[in-house]
Amino acid sequence: MNSRSILPALILLGALLRLVAIDMRPPGTPLYAPDEPDYVELSTNLWLGDGYRLEGHATAYRDMLFPALAAGIFKLTEGSLRAVQYFQLILGCLTGWLLYLIGRKRVTEKWALILCGIWMVYPLAVIYPSLFVTETLFMFLLLLCFVWYDKLEAERSVVNMALLGLLLGLLCLSRAPGSFMVASVLIYVVLIRYEIAWRERFRTAAIVLTVCLVVVLPWMIRNYVVVDSFSLNTNGGMNLFIGNNPEARGSYYLNDEMLLRTNNLAPTEAGRDRACRTLAKEYFWGNFRHSLDLWPKKFAHFWSTDMAMLTHYLPLRGSTSLAESLRAMPAWSLLVMAIPYCLIVMMGTAGFYLVKHFPTRGLFILHIFWTVFAAFVTYGLPRYHYPVMPALMIGMVVYLERKPWQGAPSWRRNFLLAVLGLFGGIWLFEVATITGFYSIG
Repeated sequence: MNSRSILPALILLGALLRLVAIDMRPPGTPLYAPDEPDYVELSTNLWLGDGYRLEGHATAYRDMLFPALAAGIFKLTEGSLRAVQYFQLILGCLTGWLLYLIGRKRVTEKWALILCGIWMVYPLAVIYPSLFVTETLFMFLLLLCFVWYDKLEAERSVVNMALLGLLLGLLCLSRAPGSFMVASVLIYVVLIRYEIAWRERFRTAAIVLTVCLVVVLPWMIRNYVVVDSFSLNTNGGMNLFIGNNPEARGSYYLNDEMLLRTNNLAPTEAGRDRACRTLAKEYFWGNFRHSLDLWPKKFAHFWSTDMAMLTHYLPLRGSTSLAESLRAMPAWSLLVMAIPYCLIVMMGTAGFYLVKHFPTRGLFILHIFWTVFAAFVTYGLPRYHYPVMPALMIGMVVYLERKPWQGAPSWRRNFLLAVLGLFGGIWLFEVATITGFYSIG
């Protein structure tokens, strides 16, 4: 078989797996699973002509692009949640195709197909299209940005610069953390691509940034006019506060007292956002040592396995803890979610560390760095590592193709083993917590 037949077969396999995941999820789950009810309500309100509103009030708490697209699908299908899931199925498979295109620039055709295959069967990527959240759209746009950067490298034209800026703007509208990808591209273009003339570097960065701002500014202006917040969304302050307060645990934790406190800070959504930002900054700088002590916990939560996402896919009503919910899951499902993730992280890390040169390696590293840094300044959750998984898959196939282990100095190999041991310790601790061998608090 050649690539012309293998690639469609991989895409078909990915589509079938995602279709099974959608079909196996109980109907109506998006109405009570974490985060999804907000997106359902926003999409429904837009579809019915009631505006971008949550609980009867104009809002900017959630990012807008996914609800807007879902509302369009609702309009065509009379409010079908399943139709949105099928749309995400298509996006998920197209993301695998984009990963194949990225792979062809860095590895052989054979390994590019393997890269695509890894994405198509990666359990977290399989179940995400069944969730009524923005991540599937975000990942598609993220990979499209990487593909278009490759096009820009091949042809440094104003059109390609503008299109990259357009895609980065849409990425920010799908999820505000897309701004970290904007920062990564600008830093990479201006400071790392030193073989290109300074004038050309600044010209590229200026055009990309200008078009990106043109895309996002209308939404930011709307938010300023409607909810008094010149921003992409109004949940950044809460995210900062959850990760920087006296009760912070390094993960998502917001008890009733904290929630009441945030609700009393200001009468408006934007006011609470600003007040939470202020509280978080004051706590961080006023308790600097304790804040930094939380970073290892945030790092551990961030790099925990994909097992936690089962509680989003099949939420357990009445559960009091994540460990309790996962303990109720079949052991085989936990292994299916954990083992592929662990292999990708280990081999992907080895690829980036031991293989010094492959196209835009620095851009991928910047993207990973900013994503991890975002967890440090807010809080860590396993699902937040999802955007870096394609980059780690690329590092994985680069490692498998080039086999750099034997040629690496012993000190580099020993350091890599220590890092992988750190990841292993995080995962063992996670397993111990789930099984009840170790109990937090």
